[in-house]
Amino acid sequence: MSIHNPIPMFVTYKVEPNSKIAVSASIGDAQMGGWAMGFDPQTAKKGSDATPVSMGTGAEVKGRILQVVVTAVDVNPLTNRLSAVVTVSGGPGGPLTVTQSYDDGATGDTALLTTLVEFE
Repeated sequence: MSIHNPIPMFVTYKVEPNSKIAVSASIGDAQMGGWAMGFDPQTAKKGSDATPVSMGTGAEVKGRILQVVVTAVDVNPLTNRLSAVVTVSGGPGGPLTVTQSYDDGATGDTALLTTLVEFE
């Protein structure tokens, strides 16, 4: 059993002042886990389902960096791969999807898959 922490993904996302920004995170490959996201410890939200979470308006998030950490746990010996999908929506360019994976996992391994989103 090992814990893996691959290099975080960094993306930018354009917003308009009245944009209603939402973010969702999900664990793939029939594995288990959960996520935490926030601009700082006081605004952090956590969960395990892929329901979009409101981050505020474009005016509220512009110039800030959101950290999304998905903790994926390998419980499925048929895949032995850990993956996460983060989707940011509400901006004028449409949704942005970021997919990450860790392919060398074994049953019982955990991966911390981090996405940093800078709002422009």
